Amino acid sequence: MRVQERAVPEAGAMTEPVHGPDGPDGPDGPAAFALLAVLFNVIWRHVRHDRRLLSTTIDAAGVAAISRRFRLALVWLATAILLGALVPVLGVAVIAAFIIYFWLPISGEIAAAKRRRGHRT
Repeated sequence: MRVQERAVPEAGAMTEPVHGPDGPDGPDGPAAFALLAVLFNVIWRHVRHDRRLLSTTIDAAGVAAISRRFRLALVWLATAILLGALVPVLGVAVIAAFIIYFWLPISGEIAAAKRRRGHRT
């Protein structure tokens, strides 16, 4: 029976940094996040056009509220990127606030859903 030999890396080779295809710092996360927001707005514009891709349970006020929120995301993320470039901790704080804000329900969204199900608001 023959045993296959394995190459053992030198001790110094194990401590060298490993860089991915995006370089030592990785992809530009905030810019990618902002690009995602722009693309999401493009998709939303397409979906709400002629309202044929929207559910029949959403009214014009709901569409307008969602649209306002998505437009705000563009400004919010651009602000976070600029502040993060100057003061990284501040950029992280703005992104954290963004996440919390977008976790909250859209104004009127919960009340409208309860009315459809027959609950009082």
